[in-house]
Amino acid sequence: MKSVSLFALSALALAVAAAFALPAAARASAGVAAGSSAVAAAPVAQRRQPLLYALVVSFNSLGAGVSQPHYSSFRTQLGELEAEWGPIERHIVYWGREGEFDVCLPLWEVPQPHRHNFIQDVRDNLEPSGRAYISEQATCGH
Repeated sequence: MKSVSLFALSALALAVAAAFALPAAARASAGVAAGSSAVAAAPVAQRRQPLLYALVVSFNSLGAGVSQPHYSSFRTQLGELEAEWGPIERHIVYWGREGEFDVCLPLWEVPQPHRHNFIQDVRDNLEPSGRAYISEQATCGH
């Protein structure tokens, strides 16, 4: 009797593991409802992280922290873009001992011509200062 119940429990565990190994579309076609099992999966309400970000702005320090006027100017530019296109997704990665950080923008919300103009405006505003580095199609994080 013990071996029969162990076998049944093992079969159930394999069935549950197989159901969660399938992508959502395959589960739906197999008749497995999303999140159905003895243990419900946590809902995922996030957009997947891109491998490359359209714009990465790295604010660096020259011994006295990041330049607040340049960061404020960048925030103003970003605010103007958000006023036109709505909230812009962003990821901030802190990496330095003096407050250095990267602002990573996928810019999914902005159509391509406007995206290019925004990136060029950010370059024109920040690059001459030497206090921020601009990268396009780059990974997030230092």
